[in-house]
Amino acid sequence: MLSVTHPDVPVVIREARAEDQTAVVEICRASGRDAWSPKALIPSETRIVLVATIDDVVLAVAKTHLHEEADDDAPAGHYLGGVVVDPRMRRQGLGSVLTKARMQWIGERSNRAFYFTDERNTASIEMHSQFGFVPIAAALSIRGVSADDEGGNVVLYDALAPLGVRRRIRR
Repeated sequence: MLSVTHPDVPVVIREARAEDQTAVVEICRASGRDAWSPKALIPSETRIVLVATIDDVVLAVAKTHLHEEADDDAPAGHYLGGVVVDPRMRRQGLGSVLTKARMQWIGERSNRAFYFTDERNTASIEMHSQFGFVPIAAALSIRGVSADDEGGNVVLYDALAPLGVRRRIRR
């Protein structure tokens, strides 16, 4: 479990648990996003799902994915998956804290991280640029995900995993 400082209250970042499902569904619904299935919260050795809590209330959720095979322009590797923050808590740093924790987790397993987003999602693009993500490809869809607006592109980004936690990768 990772504790971080929030402007006024302690935020705790921890792995998601099955009992977080109701809160995650409510956050997705309030954000106008499809609800994550209970399966999305099941622990795995190839990915992590984290929640940000204040006073044991789940306020944000984020995940990673391991894609073992390349898919067109999308390389094999660890990808940051969705981040969903309670609309009342947006722009308070929860997405950044969850991204930092996921990058550290990926950095213990790989020297690179990937993510993709709709080309018009400026909030996501700006936040991820702070972690060194740079665009490497754009397409109508990446790994089966299309842009929110018909005809728009999805952009694939790449970044080095954090040096401070990177393990020695043997080739």
